[in-house]
Amino acid sequence: MRVFVMSLALLVSALVFSTSAIAQSKKELAAQNAEVVSRLERLENRLLTGDPAAEALIARMDTIETANRNLTGEVERLRFERDNLRAEVQALAADIRRLEEQATKFNIHLDAVELVAKQGGAVRSYAPRTYGGDTGQSPTYVAPSQ
Repeated sequence: MRVFVMSLALLVSALVFSTSAIAQSKKELAAQNAEVVSRLERLENRLLTGDPAAEALIARMDTIETANRNLTGEVERLRFERDNLRAEVQALAADIRRLEEQATKFNIHLDAVELVAKQGGAVRSYAPRTYGGDTGQSPTYVAPSQ
C-alpha cells in the first residue's frame, strides 16, 4: 500500500513538474513539491483512517493496474505471434520464388523438347559402355554415332 502511495506521489510530481517546469524558478518548484507532499500525506492519512473514498480509489487503482498487466501480456503475446507469422510468410515467399524459378526452367526445357520434336530431330543416342571382360582392362567408352 505504501508503495502505491509513493508511486502515486511520483506520478503526481512528474505531472506537476512536466506541465509547468519550463518557466518556473527553483522556489516555485520547491513550493509545488511541498504542496504535492502535503496532498499525499493527507491522502495517506485518509487511507489509514479508513476513508471509504480513499479505499475505493485504491481498489479502483488496483483493478486498473491488474487490467494493465493483463493487457500488456496480451500485447506481448500478439507481438510474438505476429513476428512468427511474419517469418513464416517470408519463408513461404522465398519458397514461392524458388518454385516459380523452377517452373520457368521446366517450361523452357519443355519448349525445347517440343521444338526438337516438331522439327523431327533425332535425339542423340549413346552406345552403352563396353568392358574388357575378365582381363582387368579399364572400361572403354564408345563415342556416339552421328
